[in-house]
Amino acid sequence: EIIHDRLADVKEDTITLDNGQQIPYAILVWAGGLAVNQVITDMKTEHAPNGRILVDNFLQIKGTKNAYALGDCAVIIDKKTGKPYPPTAQHAVREAKIVAENIAVDLKKNRSKKEFCYNSMGSMAKIGKRNGVALLMGIRIRGFLAWVIWRQYYLSTLPSLEKKFRVAVDWTADLLFPRDITILGGGGIK
Repeated sequence: EIIHDRLADVKEDTITLDNGQQIPYAILVWAGGLAVNQVITDMKTEHAPNGRILVDNFLQIKGTKNAYALGDCAVIIDKKTGKPYPPTAQHAVREAKIVAENIAVDLKKNRSKKEFCYNSMGSMAKIGKRNGVALLMGIRIRGFLAWVIWRQYYLSTLPSLEKKFRVAVDWTADLLFPRDITILGGGGIK
């Protein structure tokens, strides 16, 4: 059942929605949104209302010299849209490359820093067993095809041929056999 109301409260065995409806539960998994770590919010620098650090297009923390922030702890404004880049891994990986290059510039005292500018190819998510969603170059894809595309992309980003092979074998086994719910404990056989 899909519920479109917001979560208002969580008790030990019941959640309450903003419409007053109470739903009993045994296990609660929260996967909505992200909060900025207190280490970031406590920094003596300029922050956005959500607590993330404000940086310029060089990813340098505003009001500082040679200090950088990136990823989901920083707000980087896209010059083309005027909106912040999303705090996703695809952006953070590319931001890290720019920060590394700009730190090298700082060390050499060369002032030709590189600005962060990235055009996302889209976004993808696995949303269940053999099911996914994707928005790639403006095209919406969902279901099994989106799941396959997500898996292929993920596989392509793994660092070594050995890791790619191991993951591909595991995924192939997952396609051929039902989920294994065996639990191996540390108690051993007596």
